[in-house]
Amino acid sequence: AKLAEAWSKLGRYNEAEREMETALDLCTRCFGLKHATTIEVMVELADAYAFLGKFDETALLEHKIMESTREILGS
Repeated sequence: AKLAEAWSKLGRYNEAEREMETALDLCTRCFGLKHATTIEVMVELADAYAFLGKFDETALLEHKIMESTREILGS
């Protein structure tokens, strides 16, 4: 996730997106969707998608974020 952040700061959003997708895959496999680190990476990736104009992907990921957060908080 740190490499993705560096790519973003350099304006290299396609590289950042790729790194965040890899980080999300690893976090999901290691920690599951309800882990704080996984959710943090999902938020960062949703932001990257939005910045790149990938609004369908943004919406899908934000829906997953809300579902995971609701399950954690019990709402």
